[in-house]
Amino acid sequence: MHNIRFIALLLKGHRMLMLLGILAATAVVGLNAWLLALSGWFITSMAVAGASGAAFNYFYASATIRALAITRTLGRYGERLLTHDITLRFLVKCRTWLFLKLIPRVPVPFERYTAGEISGRLRHDLDSLESLYLRGLAPLLSGVFVIIAGTLFIARYHQTAAMVFAGITGALSICWPLLRYRHSKVQGYAMVKSQSELRHSILQGLEGAEELILLGGIDEQSAHTRTIAAGLIRQHVDHQREQHIINGLITSGSGVTTIALIAVIVTDCINKTISGPQLVMLLLFVLGCFEALGPLATAIHLFPQTQAALGRIKEISFAPVEVPSGTLTQPDSISIQCSLENIRHAPQSPVLSQALTFTISAGEVLAITGKSGVGKSTVIDILSGLRPYQGSIQIGGRELRDLTAEARCELIQVVPQQPHLFSASIRENIVLDRICTEDQLADALEISGLKSWIDSLPEGLNTSVGEQGSWISGGEARRIALARVCLDPRPIILLDEPTEGLDIRTEQLVLEQFFAKTAQSTCIMATHRKAPLAFAHQVLSIT
Repeated sequence: MHNIRFIALLLKGHRMLMLLGILAATAVVGLNAWLLALSGWFITSMAVAGASGAAFNYFYASATIRALAITRTLGRYGERLLTHDITLRFLVKCRTWLFLKLIPRVPVPFERYTAGEISGRLRHDLDSLESLYLRGLAPLLSGVFVIIAGTLFIARYHQTAAMVFAGITGALSICWPLLRYRHSKVQGYAMVKSQSELRHSILQGLEGAEELILLGGIDEQSAHTRTIAAGLIRQHVDHQREQHIINGLITSGSGVTTIALIAVIVTDCINKTISGPQLVMLLLFVLGCFEALGPLATAIHLFPQTQAALGRIKEISFAPVEVPSGTLTQPDSISIQCSLENIRHAPQSPVLSQALTFTISAGEVLAITGKSGVGKSTVIDILSGLRPYQGSIQIGGRELRDLTAEARCELIQVVPQQPHLFSASIRENIVLDRICTEDQLADALEISGLKSWIDSLPEGLNTSVGEQGSWISGGEARRIALARVCLDPRPIILLDEPTEGLDIRTEQLVLEQFFAKTAQSTCIMATHRKAPLAFAHQVLSIT
């Protein structure tokens, strides 16, 4: 029931288009079945007329057959175009919906997942939702519609034959797959889990390749990955075997249905209650209807995999919103009074520090020091509004958790330990979507200590940094992040190990210029190095 509601939520806004696609698929199958039926009736009627010498007007029938053939071809193209367009629109909406759900929840929902898990949920699981409509709802509903319409059509000529058709097709395409649904559900969830484990193992091996090689663990990691892959292959083989069994039953069912219809109609045909051409018409009509029944059974069989993907997406998209989301706008004064209790990395993680208290006036610099792992970065995340907290953080007399997300963005800038860089040029990574002059950009490069390095590059500012900054060093990435701040300093600047990876001379030069540029801003920096402490008005040690 919960999944049905979730599916209805995702389909909202596309229901009419999707219904139109389902009706188009039903119409195409109906056209094909009617074309087969009319062709059989026409050929048989021509043979009977030729044998008996009776007059037969074949112009209307032949014209109708040609019209149906052309319409079926155009209809098939239009149906595929429509259903695939709807599927792509649906996936776009799903991605937009998911990321809008995640924005107020980041980073908390992702902290218990590995990179492989996150990649799987945001890419593979989301992409698998294309089966929800294209291979799930559309074949399922169009197949049901075909069975109903086919039964009504056959009932017009022979009611007993219609009951036989409905009973056999219903049992083969709906009842039997539903009986196997429990097994398919277990199998589908197991496949999704194995796919997730395989992605996790591969990414873990790639990210830790250097350590694995140095420690001699590459063979063990490779063997583990191959074991998971072999298990997934076996699951796929079992899944395909089930699919072939279903398809075989459907194919056999068409023959059984044809024989059953002959058995119930032949007496009426002998008694001339129903004509020979009509018998042939009904038999070929039944064969045409079976075109829709194979995908119908497959849709029921594949739905558990989609259901498993939906469950994984729901898990992260409906996680509790623990990030502050207030209603107050930006305060006028930028003094900060902070009194935190039970500082944690995540709501369920151990306490890193029992208490932390400080007061900092506007324009001052506070340095937070301490050993690695004591919670310096967590404090920076809390002050930026990314994490929930116990206690109070007053900014200009207003509580941080009560500020709107827009107010926090206008108020606070953060330079994290590992700043995110886009797969773009250095210029684009510094400027982002802002408008600035070349003089302002040159000033930001000079302050952040990037000018001499960029001047040495053949392409200068147009040099690409690679995916996630993989083509440059960590120190260069941090200086790019500092240059971003220098273009438009906000009232509060949070720095997390801003000079890590820099040599002493460069560090001193960058700090002098940066704090001179941001003299009007209130700065809080987490650091374990000595040089930044000389620029701090206060030093707070976390133990």
